[in-house]
Amino acid sequence: MWPAGDRSAWMDIVPDDPFEVTVHDAPSTQIAVRVPVDVAENWLKENRTLLERVRAALSAAP
Repeated sequence: MWPAGDRSAWMDIVPDDPFEVTVHDAPSTQIAVRVPVDVAENWLKENRTLLERVRAALSAAP
């Protein structure tokens, strides 16, 4: 959930099948919108691999 806290709007991303993004305006309107995002078949796997590479590169940095 981003940002942390309960006094502002927040966004939640579920990187699963289906990939979903929820935006919730907690403090003022109490409106939430959940949107399933249609991604390419290997999109999630490819991006998880890229994230692993970035994390490895950052942990190896001086």
